[in-house]
Amino acid sequence: MTRMSCSTISMLFLAIVGTIGSNACEAANRTVTPQISQTQIQEILDSADAGETVNFATGTYRVACELVVREKDRVTLRARGAVTIVCANPRANVITVVDSTNVALVGLHLTHKSPSDGTACVGHVVFVSGGKNTEIRKCDLDGCGATGIYAYTHNVTVSGCHIHSCSIRPIRFSGQLLMVRKSVLESKDQKDFIAVGGPGSKFLYVGKNNVKGFSSSHLQLQRTQFVLRPESTQRQTN
Repeated sequence: MTRMSCSTISMLFLAIVGTIGSNACEAANRTVTPQISQTQIQEILDSADAGETVNFATGTYRVACELVVREKDRVTLRARGAVTIVCANPRANVITVVDSTNVALVGLHLTHKSPSDGTACVGHVVFVSGGKNTEIRKCDLDGCGATGIYAYTHNVTVSGCHIHSCSIRPIRFSGQLLMVRKSVLESKDQKDFIAVGGPGSKFLYVGKNNVKGFSSSHLQLQRTQFVLRPESTQRQTN
């Protein structure tokens, strides 16, 4: 039997570990395409492991009802290129996040198909319930959803987003901390912009947002601490 030196064994061990690590990294990222069905996309979201990124390849995704991220930890939905997700049901949300922690939506254009029969659009673009630490970054949240972001959760960060054309308002939040930075918010028909409420709520409005048509009467704060912070003093909050 050929004897191997300690250095040779060490090199083999590192090679094996490196291969395992590489496969682990590959397993932590999956890509969906517009050609697969909503059922298949939902199955991928349901099976996503902690730390996994689900990449959406360039294209338009037409879904009959909402896509749901449920009871997940550290899962990211990321656009790879120009990605639009269109929900055909005006009563459904486009994306719903339920009882999840550290979920991020990045670079997605989310919208509803406008009803042609005058049906009221009462679904939200993004709906978050339970959990904590949701990040919505560089997304275009486009009505006719009733609200761009409707969240009953702890700690939501909205960064670099464009929220517009919603039936009621861009943001409705109830939880510990809502942070909005470097975003463009537009109100439809001069309705309310942001409603924040709940015991102990804090609204951190970081400088350099572009709010069109805003007046103080359009900001609804109930039992909420409002902080207007210049961008230079911004600190990341988990």
